[in-house]
Amino acid sequence: MSAKRKIITTNIILIILVILFVLAGGYFLNKGFKNYKTVSITYDENNEVHYKVYLKENNFFDEPYLNENRTYITNLINYINVDYKYDINFNKKVSGNYSYYISATIEADKSGNEEGIYWTKEYILTDEKQLEVTNVDSYTIIENLNIDYQKYNEILNDFKKSVGITLDGKLILSLVVKNNLTNKSFSGEKIDLPDKSNISLSIPLSQLAVEASVDTNADNSHKTITKTIKEKDVKYIIYKISGFLLIISGIYGILYIRRKNNEYRVKYNYEIVKNKILNTYDSIIVNVKSSPNVSKLNCMKVESFEELIDAHSEVRMPINFYESKTKKECIFTLIHENKAWQYILKSNNEQDNKKNKKTNTR
Repeated sequence: MSAKRKIITTNIILIILVILFVLAGGYFLNKGFKNYKTVSITYDENNEVHYKVYLKENNFFDEPYLNENRTYITNLINYINVDYKYDINFNKKVSGNYSYYISATIEADKSGNEEGIYWTKEYILTDEKQLEVTNVDSYTIIENLNIDYQKYNEILNDFKKSVGITLDGKLILSLVVKNNLTNKSFSGEKIDLPDKSNISLSIPLSQLAVEASVDTNADNSHKTITKTIKEKDVKYIIYKISGFLLIISGIYGILYIRRKNNEYRVKYNYEIVKNKILNTYDSIIVNVKSSPNVSKLNCMKVESFEELIDAHSEVRMPINFYESKTKKECIFTLIHENKAWQYILKSNNEQDNKKNKKTNTR
């Protein structure tokens, strides 16, 4: 295999290796910086609210109370017994605390279908209870409370008399649950679950004996909370280091190829110029084992071999050729009497080789 073909083959192999190193480095860097994951926690709220409407003593109803989903005469209502059930289930373990209380809110709305609220006031019926939980995937709240319906009816009637306007009123009974829970993800990061739920029922308030129905709001819900977290696994550091080292190796490989190609090009040009000179002027060139000693002669250095040929045309003396393997240079010396002309072809000077090649190909 020729030197030129060998260097081409070597370059192809090195370029393939550089590409593989850079691609592998990019792959590992990409994996190293993709140390973020999205984690989520899902939970379901299963809420229920049930009630019984207890009646005042009257001559019309034999039973003491009426069940839900009936129509009621407001001035016969004594109190309302309400059962709340709040049930929440998580797909992962949670810890923290939750609290809840029951409230009653009076709303004085514009009459008819007009939108707008004249007045509202909230009454806290129970103390706020707070409970701690650790590594649980569910909990349940069950509460029962009797509501003095006529008390809140009278408050609304007093407001109507004070302002002297026609309005519609209602009493909203709510179980308010506040969640302050946390899930620890697999990497130690926390996912907070701040959540507030409201299970309510709405009862009309009226001075008149009119038909009234109770509306409940205990919608079940399915919720998901997501969070992007940074993983701290040592493997991502290894990916980054490996990626940087591979890319640096690829860059070094590119620089190495360039340097070797430059060296080869200089050496190749040197050999071309040297061989061309020896082949073209073989009849007037003699090989010598050592460079002639020109220290006692009037020695003139010429810039190109063509100038040495011009001098040879005048003196008709052979040109001595000596190649130094250690210095990688050729010394061509023409001697006549006490004069000498010398041309040196160096392998480590690319510019000189180019100039020499151009000169000798004219």
